[in-house]
Amino acid sequence: MNLELFPAPYVNPKAIAVIKAADLLVLGPGDLYTSLLPNIVVAGIKEAIVKSRAKKVFVMNLMTRFGQTVGFKAKNFISELEKYLGKEVMDYCLINKTDFPKNVIDWYSQVDTGPVEDNIVDSGKLKIIRRDLVSKHFYQKLESDKLTRSVVRHDPDKLAKAVTSLI
Repeated sequence: MNLELFPAPYVNPKAIAVIKAADLLVLGPGDLYTSLLPNIVVAGIKEAIVKSRAKKVFVMNLMTRFGQTVGFKAKNFISELEKYLGKEVMDYCLINKTDFPKNVIDWYSQVDTGPVEDNIVDSGKLKIIRRDLVSKHFYQKLESDKLTRSVVRHDPDKLAKAVTSLI
């Protein structure tokens, strides 16, 4: 299966210039097939990322996503990213090392998802950085919201510290 966008979008040339001139590029967090990869398959974006001299960081998802990444482990996310971006493009992978409370695991199991299992090792160019990246705040779904949303998310301050430590 190959990911394609219809109709094919046009890339803003300013976006290409910014990517090429960046010191640090961060991919994620976000749903792999509906947030991250669609941006990479826009004509010109992949090439700009590959050519950029920036440090490239992938933020691993905390949880799998029903209908998209159920059963995925960390290696699967990396493999899919490399399928569209190329091997040895990314420099770092930030991955959560914190266990989740039982009530969170129970909630996710009810929607057929769960934590992304860390089964990756440093290999080649990609360096793995494990940190506590989880917010202590658990998000509640609004009754009017028809979508199933994540109840656990990355902590923005923890994630910002982890990312900026790479600069």
